[in-house]
Amino acid sequence: MKNLRKNKKFVTGASAALTVLMLAAGTFAWYSAQHSVENKFKTDGMPDGSVKVWEIFDEEGGKEAKPGEKIQKDVGVTNLGDNPVFVRASFEEMVHKYDADGLNLAVEKSTTIKADTDLEANGGSFLPVPVIDTTSWSDPATFGFTVDASVPAGVTVKMKELTTSSTSNSYEVIAYSTQNGQVGGEWKIDSDAKTISVTDMTYNYYKRTSTEATFNWTVDTLTATAPGQFQLDEKINLHYHTANVDNTAPTANKWYFNAADGWFYYIGLVDSGNVTPLLLNAVEIDGSAGNNYMYMDYTLTVKAEALQGYQEALSDWSGVTGALKTALEAVAPAAP
Repeated sequence: MKNLRKNKKFVTGASAALTVLMLAAGTFAWYSAQHSVENKFKTDGMPDGSVKVWEIFDEEGGKEAKPGEKIQKDVGVTNLGDNPVFVRASFEEMVHKYDADGLNLAVEKSTTIKADTDLEANGGSFLPVPVIDTTSWSDPATFGFTVDASVPAGVTVKMKELTTSSTSNSYEVIAYSTQNGQVGGEWKIDSDAKTISVTDMTYNYYKRTSTEATFNWTVDTLTATAPGQFQLDEKINLHYHTANVDNTAPTANKWYFNAADGWFYYIGLVDSGNVTPLLLNAVEIDGSAGNNYMYMDYTLTVKAEALQGYQEALSDWSGVTGALKTALEAVAPAAP
C-alpha cells in the first residue's frame, strides 16, 4: 500500500489538529492487452511527510484483468512522523467503457480509415477492433493466390488452408489495416482464378463512451451502508481484509465504515513507524460480466486523512459523532 496526495488544514492549540490527504491511484484496463496500465503515486502532505497511504498493487495483473479474477491491491496507512495519529481512508473511482450493443461492444464500421489522431492511443475515441493472432496464417502467395485491386493499399490479407475432407481443402482469409485493426467486408476467394477480392469493405472500430463515470465516496450518495461493490457498476467488486474490518460497530484495532460521510475510520492510534491493518486487498470484475466490459479502464484512487492523536482533534472531522466518536476517544488521550 503506498501513497498519496492533498493537504487539509491544521490548527495547533486547544483543539490541535493536523490533517493530510494523500492519494494512491491504480488504473486497470480490463481484458485489454493493448492498453498501458499505470499505477500513479503522487505525494504531498504535511511538511514533515508524516503519513502516507501504503499500497501493494499487482500492476501486471491489472493490465489484463479477466472476469472472476482478483487483482491484488493491498491498502493501509503508515505513520512516518514522530507522534501517534488518527487515520481515515476513502475511495474515488472512475470507469470508462466503450459503446455497447447489448452484452457485446458496438462495432463502428467506417468506409475510410480513421486518422491516427482519432485513435484512443493518441487521445482520441476509437480503438481498432483487434485481429486474432496471425502467426499461423500465411501470405496468399503461399497458396498461389493474388490479391486483386479491390483491396486498397495498407490492407494486409492473410490466408489459411482448412482441410475439409480427405480429398478437398478450403480457405479462410482475414485482413487488417496499418493500425493493426480488423478490416471487414464481403471477401471472395476464387479458387479457379486464384484471386482474393472484397466488396463493401470497412475498417472496424470500437468507440469510447463520451464521458467517464466517476464516484467520490465522500461526496456522492452511497448506494449501500457497507459497500463492497464499485458504486457505479455492480460488476466491479472491492474486496476487503475482512479480519480487519467491522461494519457492525466501531471496534478497537479495526476499520469501521461510516456511511454518513463515506470514510473508513481506523479505531486506534497509528504510532510512529507503524502501518494500519490492511483495509483493501483486491479488485475484481465479476465472473458474469459480458463482452461489453472488454477494454474498460477502471481507476481506483485511495485517499487518506490523518489527525493528531488527541481527543480534541476529532472535532475537525464533522462526520465523527455518536458511537464512532466514543470509540475513537476511548483510544486516545486528551490534549496536554
